[in-house]
Order: sequence, then structure tokens, then C-alpha cells
Amino acid sequence: MKKVLYVLLAVVLAGGIFCYTSWNRWFHNPPEAVYTTPDFPDRITWTLAEGTHDRVLSWRCGEAVDSAFVDFVCQGRADTLRVPAVGTVVDSRSGKSAFYQAHFSGLQEGAVYAYRIATGLQQTSWHSFRVVPSGNFSFVLFGDIHVPDSLLLSMVTVLDTCPASKDAAFWAFAGDMIERPTDVYWCAFYDALGDVPLRRPVLACTGNHEYLKALVKPLDTRWVHTFVNPANGPEKYLGRTYYVDYEPVRMVVLDTDGLAGPADYVRVRKWLKRVLSENPQKWTMVIMHHPVYSAAEGRSNPLMRMAFNGIFVRYGVDVVIQGHDHSYMRRNSYLDGRATTPVYMVLNSSPKNYRQKSHPVADCTGYGERFYQHVTVSADSLCVRTYRAAGNTLYDGFVVRK
Repeated sequence: MKKVLYVLLAVVLAGGIFCYTSWNRWFHNPPEAVYTTPDFPDRITWTLAEGTHDRVLSWRCGEAVDSAFVDFVCQGRADTLRVPAVGTVVDSRSGKSAFYQAHFSGLQEGAVYAYRIATGLQQTSWHSFRVVPSGNFSFVLFGDIHVPDSLLLSMVTVLDTCPASKDAAFWAFAGDMIERPTDVYWCAFYDALGDVPLRRPVLACTGNHEYLKALVKPLDTRWVHTFVNPANGPEKYLGRTYYVDYEPVRMVVLDTDGLAGPADYVRVRKWLKRVLSENPQKWTMVIMHHPVYSAAEGRSNPLMRMAFNGIFVRYGVDVVIQGHDHSYMRRNSYLDGRATTPVYMVLNSSPKNYRQKSHPVADCTGYGERFYQHVTVSADSLCVRTYRAAGNTLYDGFVVRK
């Protein structure tokens, strides 16, 4: 009897020590400094809508909703359209902002548009963007870019010097764009992006660093108003789990950090099966933060594999894009000894690297470096090239052909 009590006492003690040492990692949120939202439109961001020819423009301005609109004109035409915007006041832990969004449909492929934003008495200068034609296009992919305070400016190396971005239809992020949900890190992210979100859409996926720590973690309230994504996802996940059709690719984005229990997994799986089975596009890519197959031996996300991997295989997903592990990995699927799809990739664009032992099954790995990906899409091929951020040299690449 005493032996059993000693064992129970040891288990309780070990559990207590583990919980004590892990408490901050699980539940501590660094305080957010009080901030004031400027009374001029900033964080102007284009996002993709569900279809190839639609876009959404979002921004924030002040702390109360005012009248707002976008003057919009196609190059070579004299008529200027005035598109109304809808405003919403969004509270965070230490401040509030009025976020706005304006929706545009029926845009012409290849056309260049000029626009300016008016909010209350404030008006921006004119900006322009081009609708990159579908069919044959490219886009840029980034893994985690979030960094601690001492490295805030280092992400600019990746984002600002990326030569493949010149003709990119959009920029895509696999989560963890900010270090923590505070205004200072949102500022750092937009300082790093420069004028990119004014000229081309951002395709964003949530990561765990966009969430506040808690037993049931809430997503930063600013996220869905900063990135106004299509509301075509499952219930409770609107704007966070969604898909975009940029012909001939269907991009499916999954909010994996928001999966809080069995009901969430069931709901998202049901939605994912429908979205993939009814996919009219030739190519399918999935972006999710937590890897189905991790980049390092000893790291694993069995729930991701159990919930989604069979669906990816069954419905012919071509490439699965993931982050979180702060290292690079490409892992092919194989059939009768021949490389096939899905191709699983773990991306990293952050200078914050984890010391890890590479996974023995991976086809290509990379540690201690930052990378970005340039993806080229055509009617018969999907080409993914991985570049080192330092020097923009080619590190890895593959082509899927149909």
C-alpha cells in the first residue's frame, strides 16, 4: 500500500513541477503597451476574394467609425468609381481601432488600377496595383517570420530583398507573422512589408503567435479585420479557414491553432472534404501552420495527421505548405518507388531557429537559415523553388506535372 502511495505522490509531484515550469509557456501573455490609432489610413492591405477577379481592400483609421470610400479608376479610362467602405471598431487589450473594408468585383486581368482612400476628412495619395492574369502566374511563399524584440528589423532582409516578388500575383504567409498579438509587432510586420500590401494581395494563414495564450485560446481581434479573407469557411472559422480560387489553383487555408476540440475537427474535416471534392481547379495547395509531418525527429503533430492527411491523399492535394518548426523540410510522397503527391513542405523565414535533428524520412532539410519560396503555376506544371534569404541563392526545388 505504501509503495502505491509513494508512486502516486511521485506522479503528482512530477506533474506539479511540469505544470509550474510550463505555466508561462502555456498561459503567460506579455502585456501590450497602450497605443493610439493614427487619424490617417494605415495598414492598407489588399486581400484575395473567393474568385480570380475579385479583391478586398482594408485599412484602419482612428478610433471611431467615420464615412469612408475608395476612389477607383482603371488605367486608360476616364471614369472614376467611388466604392463605399464599411467600418468596424475593434478593441484589443490596450487600445482600439476603426477598421474599414471595401469590396471590388469584376476586375480585368492584366489591368492596372489606381485608387485612393478617403476616411472622414483624411485622404491618401493615389496608389496603383495590377491584376496579374490567371493561367500562368507566380506567387511568393513565406514561413514563420516572427522574431523577438532584438531582431525586429531582420525580417526586412527576407521580405524587402526578395527578387522573385517583382511579378508575383500575391504574397502568402504560413502563419506566425507577428511575435505576439501586440500593436508593436503589428507595426513591425507592416514596416517590414513596406508598400507591398498596397500593390498586391496578401494571403494569410493564422499561426499560434497570432493567438493569445489561454486554456481556450482567442485569436487576436485585429487579425480578421486586417486580413479580410473570403467568408466561405466552416462555422466559427469565417475568415480564418477559407479557400481562394486563382485559376488554375485552389488555395485552401486552414486555421490549425483554432482547433480546440473534437467538434472543431469534425466541422473542419467535413468542410474540407466538400471543398476538395468539388474543386474545379487543376491544382490544389493547402496552407496550414502546424505540420502534418514535422521537420525534425522527435517533433510530431499526430492530430494533424489523423484529421487531415487521409483527406489530402484521397482528394489529390498537390502541395501542403506548413510552418511552425523554424526549419525547412520537403517530404515527397511515394508510389511504387516513384515520387508523387502530396508534397509536404515546412517553411521558415525567421532568424529564430530551433536546434533540431532532421527527420530521417525527409527528402530535403535546412536548418539555421531563412528561406522563401517562389511558386510558378501553368496549365501543365506547378514549380516550387526554395531560395536562401541571404544572397537569394537557390536551395531546393521540384516540379509537379499533370
